[in-house]
This record gives sequence, structure tokens and C-alpha cells, in this order.
Amino acid sequence: MRGADLRTVQDLGGWKGLNMVQRYGHFSQEHKRQTIALFAENSPSIFTTHKGNAERIKP
Repeated sequence: MRGADLRTVQDLGGWKGLNMVQRYGHFSQEHKRQTIALFAENSPSIFTTHKGNAERIKP
């Protein structure tokens, strides 16, 4: 959540695949909201033409 890419975390953890990073890495609801907002800023048609995650993640 602080900006490290998952491949680097995988390498530093010594894991063969991203599945272990995904198993132990958890994101806060606020982090998810910020990511959706970032996507919406850069790809507004995806988030304005379909009901997506932004509506499912409640404050």
C-alpha cells in the first residue's frame, strides 16, 4: 500500500510466485477507494459506463 511493486515484494520474500504475496498482502478499504479513483481519472469511460467496484466499496 506504500508503493512497493508486488514483483519486488515477491523477490525480497523469496517466493516463487505472486500467489504467496497475494495470500499475505491485504489492502485497506481506503487504499482500494484511492486505487479506483486513480483508475477512474485515467480511464473514465470504464467507470462511468458500467457499475463497478467504486459502488461496492462503502465508506
